[in-house]
Amino acid sequence: MFSFPNEDGQNRAVLKVGDSSWSRPQSFEAIGSSSEVILTSASKPNEEIHIGIYVEEGRGKYKMSKIITLTPRFILKSRLSEEINVREWASPNVMALKPGELLPLHFMKAGYQKQLCICFPGADNSW
Repeated sequence: MFSFPNEDGQNRAVLKVGDSSWSRPQSFEAIGSSSEVILTSASKPNEEIHIGIYVEEGRGKYKMSKIITLTPRFILKSRLSEEINVREWASPNVMALKPGELLPLHFMKAGYQKQLCICFPGADNSW
């Protein structure tokens, strides 16, 4: 929990998640707003993480507060009955996704288009 020194509506906060660089200043003023911030990796400049931001009003005795929810922007959920392997296009990092499991996608290659490859586990299966 934090607060700003004044209430002029021009208050901004910067975000950092894990190994990311600091974000540009973000406003949390508009209740009910949803937005996204893209943070580049501090150690790998060709990777970025997408974070979803949701601002809501507090309830009960916290009515004068704002609740800021930060979530991964991309989350995979498998509704298959068997495990699958997922990886980003041209990436050697393979992630296993079990049936019914949620898998957040954190640092991905920087760029406009995001592409995933999916295959069933096994030596002879192609992506």
